[in-house]
Amino acid sequence: DIHTILNAPRIASVSVSPDGKYAAVSLGEYRDGKNRETWLELRRVKDGELVRLWRTGQAPSSPRWHPVGTQLSWQTSQDGAATIWLHDLESGSVEAVLEDLADLGGWAWAPDGASIIYSVRRSPDDDPRKVKRVLHPADRQPWWRGRSHLMQAFVPGGFTRRLTAGPVSPYGWEISPDGSRMLFFTSEPDITNRPFSTSELWLMDMETLAAEMILDDVWIGGAGWSPDGKTLCLQGSPSAFDGLGRNLPEGVQANDYGGQLYLFDLETREPTAITVDLVPDIRVAEWSQADGMIYARTTDTQFSTVWRSKPGGTWEIVDTGVEMTDQFAMARDVRVAVVRGTSATTPDKLFAVDLKKNAATEILDPGSSNYEDVAF
Repeated sequence: DIHTILNAPRIASVSVSPDGKYAAVSLGEYRDGKNRETWLELRRVKDGELVRLWRTGQAPSSPRWHPVGTQLSWQTSQDGAATIWLHDLESGSVEAVLEDLADLGGWAWAPDGASIIYSVRRSPDDDPRKVKRVLHPADRQPWWRGRSHLMQAFVPGGFTRRLTAGPVSPYGWEISPDGSRMLFFTSEPDITNRPFSTSELWLMDMETLAAEMILDDVWIGGAGWSPDGKTLCLQGSPSAFDGLGRNLPEGVQANDYGGQLYLFDLETREPTAITVDLVPDIRVAEWSQADGMIYARTTDTQFSTVWRSKPGGTWEIVDTGVEMTDQFAMARDVRVAVVRGTSATTPDKLFAVDLKKNAATEILDPGSSNYEDVAF
């Protein structure tokens, strides 16, 4: 029965504890073929052993590890309001750290665990004239005028302060490893030049909230911190920095959908291209605090692979156990990662990756009972 295959349990996301011991795994399945049931499992990374299960009632969503100790946080929603909970695995305690947040967007813990940065969605006021001036072709869509701003909530206590304001929404925000600064992007439409929008990268001082624009380049769309906070790893197209990522003959147009990585020195403001000779296209990258290497999930012909390199070094492929790596989640403090992915003859599975040995081990096959009579 094809529905046995289509309705099999699948992994939605995975998050790894800072010490690399546990993985919070979000799963879902269509038990009746129509309604999707979701749940959260806590598993040991070394062997996949189930430690805890949340499946009754409203399953926790958006699991995120607290940066201090062994504490797992998640989000629940009711009547349009969201609450963020914190669960201490050692004591078993569960407490609400932020309650009844309306229009909550993304959120993340500050590196010291003393506050949460989160975005709040804003809807435009109704125009009493009932007449609308279309500002942009996309303005015909009901969502286009929606905006967001960033907030910071201190835990415990719940004291909040607003970090950003204005007519543009911040996105792609990243807090520095020491928590003293934050990066974020802003963008506005520009129908006169490719790629028809602007891209500005801002650096905010988290004590004074003073913000400085450090880069204005339409071809840069992602940024992450080095472990020491002195350098940024920027993601963009070959055309960024006036074509610094190009290795084509003059007059040949680069594929601006092809992702490249650049190192950006915050003191000198000088960029360095580091993936010009890497054939796969970069999709997402992260600078590991555990080993100082940059890990990049890529589009590699018909595969999705992970590559790594020391800054300025040679790139090598990482064994993830699958041909299509859908998620690559690294532990902060140790050289361990957990991979979610598939292959041509491998359904959705979870693998633990020893980054020191560069070896992957299967730790979870959620649909094994559905596939037991299927020959791949």
